[in-house]
Amino acid sequence: MTARLDPIKDRIDALFAGWSQAAAPGCAVGLFVDGETVLHGGYGLANVEHGVPIRPDTRFHIASVTKQIVAAALVILEAQGRLCLDDEVGRHFPWLGAGHRATLRQLLNMTSGLRDTGELMRLRGVSYRYPRQHDDMLALLQRQTTLNFATGERFIYTNVNYGLAGTLLERLMDRSLDEALRALVFEPLGMADTLVRDSNVTLTPRLATGYIPDGDGYELGIWSFGISGAGSVVSTVPDVLRWLQALGQDDLRGVAVGSALARTGKLQDGTPLGYGLGLDTRVYRGVKVWSHGGSLPGYKAMVAVIPELQAGFALLANRDDADPNRRYRQLLDVLLDERVAAPRPPLRADATTAARLAGRWLDPASGETMLISVDDEGALVGDKLGHQFLLQADGEGRWRCDFGLLPIRLVERGARLELAFGGQDLRFERWREGPVERPLEDYAGTFASDDLAAEHALWVEEGRLWLRQGPPCHLAATFELEALAPDRFHLQAGSPGWVYQAAVRFERDANGHVVALVVSTDRLKDVRLTRRTAPAGGSHHAA
Repeated sequence: MTARLDPIKDRIDALFAGWSQAAAPGCAVGLFVDGETVLHGGYGLANVEHGVPIRPDTRFHIASVTKQIVAAALVILEAQGRLCLDDEVGRHFPWLGAGHRATLRQLLNMTSGLRDTGELMRLRGVSYRYPRQHDDMLALLQRQTTLNFATGERFIYTNVNYGLAGTLLERLMDRSLDEALRALVFEPLGMADTLVRDSNVTLTPRLATGYIPDGDGYELGIWSFGISGAGSVVSTVPDVLRWLQALGQDDLRGVAVGSALARTGKLQDGTPLGYGLGLDTRVYRGVKVWSHGGSLPGYKAMVAVIPELQAGFALLANRDDADPNRRYRQLLDVLLDERVAAPRPPLRADATTAARLAGRWLDPASGETMLISVDDEGALVGDKLGHQFLLQADGEGRWRCDFGLLPIRLVERGARLELAFGGQDLRFERWREGPVERPLEDYAGTFASDDLAAEHALWVEEGRLWLRQGPPCHLAATFELEALAPDRFHLQAGSPGWVYQAAVRFERDANGHVVALVVSTDRLKDVRLTRRTAPAGGSHHAA
């Protein structure tokens, strides 16, 4: 084994050498082959201020990797006859209005249509740095009368689905989420260093501090919200490897959990998804890979299992620039280079194609934008409202993404780009900077939504349009809107580690008066706020 391990260790060391040579945060990495752990090591510092190195027993927030663990717990309860994943959500949460007809399975495979409460909180002016509890999220969910989309019509990755799943687990077990997961998953697998930490003020021994790059240094990764079953688990690389090995062996407490989680969903129109129950299934270099990533300010995670080879890896990082998607490909290549003949997929785009596609694009109907750029490996990368995806050629004028959670297809239609994005169909035109012939004063006034229980205020100052979300007490909830086209604006703001993008479009009545604004983000669609007041003497220009 030593002779076999040395090349693997050398390659892993080379991948993360830069993180060990400076006084900087880093990561812990572990690999298993043929069902046995062959490597786990640390690179960089768990705490920069005190020079504490990352060790095998260093804990990290695994963020959204939590989701597959919560899903597994519900699969075990189903095997015990305590629930059915095809139950309607409303059977367990009768207070739920919009979305009550979605099944638990649709909840777990992200096709329920429920509005993401974290994004709704932001529209109320509550930043991720402002304290709120999971119960606050449930109360906001209860207010919703509208879905993101009709249940089963689309796939949109949202934390609300697993926040609700975690609540269900607590109720069925009559225990806290930590106690429930400990009984069903952690203890049976010997994951003694794994726990639920749903508040960032909870003291947790051996927990790495999360960091966000800030110029030549770092700042602390800070958030103040509870996300329960969506991302609250803290663990170590050895413990995560125990979990991944159980998935690969398809056996946890006598239940075939791996195959249950990997059973991918589909949309109502039959479009297949790559997402199962907290687990993404994709094919890389000819082999099936189960994987998932996770992100919180200052923390990144990526895990993968290759079931047919009984191999996989865990990457847990305490730096926001860890780039887990690129590390995903690099670590898979380490595991596969000597085991499969299929070559690495070509990602580099030729110069002509890059020049034709790179730039900013606008879908006039939704107001959503897409930015296509070329990364330092020469690959085309799309960014739609902050959702980034790697594009691979799929024939003449056709592109696909094989590295994401949802099916993405891009087709060139003359001067337009048609994007199929997890059930959302958009038609983009190249955006060209220039004056927008609409007076900004048209949009000034107050807009409100009962679902949000909040108001938005808009005003013009020094020739620029400003939007404030929620009450006038937080500067962080005030944004400048960038005009893209008549009645179409773009919002981009935020701080390092948590950039916020939104499409803002305005609706007019038959007389050309602005009557509503509609906001969409990556995880929240078409939240409509109706106009309540306009500024005294304000003009309403006809269309």
